[in-house]
Amino acid sequence: LSPTLSGWRFSHGLLRDAAYEGLSYRRRRELHGRAARAIEQSAVGDEAAEVLSLHWLRAEEWDRTWRYARIAGERARALWANADAATFYQRAAEAARRLRLGGPDVLAVAEALGDVAELSADYGPARAAYAWGRRFAPEAVDRARLLRKLGVLHEREGHYRAALACYSRARTLLARDAGSGDPRPGTGAERAELDLASAGVMLREGRYRAGIRFASAAARDAEAAGHDRPLAHALYLQHALSVFLGEFPDHLAERSLGIFERLGDLVGAGNALNNLGISAYYRGCWPESRAYYERSREARARSGDIVGAATEENNIAEILSDQGRFDDARSLLESARAAWTAAG
Repeated sequence: LSPTLSGWRFSHGLLRDAAYEGLSYRRRRELHGRAARAIEQSAVGDEAAEVLSLHWLRAEEWDRTWRYARIAGERARALWANADAATFYQRAAEAARRLRLGGPDVLAVAEALGDVAELSADYGPARAAYAWGRRFAPEAVDRARLLRKLGVLHEREGHYRAALACYSRARTLLARDAGSGDPRPGTGAERAELDLASAGVMLREGRYRAGIRFASAAARDAEAAGHDRPLAHALYLQHALSVFLGEFPDHLAERSLGIFERLGDLVGAGNALNNLGISAYYRGCWPESRAYYERSREARARSGDIVGAATEENNIAEILSDQGRFDDARSLLESARAAWTAAG
């Protein structure tokens, strides 16, 4: 042990681990509880939520784990620390199961866990989280949203038929809800999101005209409902689909980028910047294209989107290869390949 200003600490992590493993489970719970109470007494507000979520989890004090893990998860998510957020939301999920909780708060935790896992390309846990969340989603619009997010996971893995099947089932849920004469708030926005998701699949399958129809319908619904995020998404998809048809309506992507930046949406901004880079590339403006790709890579990296950041490295490498700078291109391609391989 080594002395510190506040007490003692182990001089090496292995020594600490060995001592910990020698404790009985009952003794571990007791010590974690004592540590948590001491931290609570000295902390101001919820400033120590992250460490408290761990100590109360290990102490098996589920009410306090539930409280602090959610606070810590929300903070980490706001900082785009997706892996940390997933850890905290998993702690909250464990507490919810132990307490046999349900309702909208548990749905929010399940969905948040799925969202941060998806951004980290951890698709298995994301799928499990969304499936768990559907158990606490009584409203059609909530079940439709989770089905859409399951479809997005299928799309990420290249399973386009499965993705479209999820989107179709979600539309059926919304249609039944609308037919009841009492559609829930958010139905129009979710319908726009489903059109956007379908347009994304059309893009990947090379069905560009069909994709533009979906994206245009989504833009109309989103603008009518006053929902900026799906509107920005629809605009950048319209732009992307048009570029592949040899058309370059960059004003759509620029408007989309402005909305995403105003919303603080790094993932959306990265997508819009990527599209502007593709447009510039096809117009033969390589320096402009690379600048957009660099900005997109930065935004995606800041958001924790490791797969998207690797895509931008691949795009930059393509320009370098076209310029005959093969060594520089190879370095970026190897980095991208490593990220994609790690993501599965």
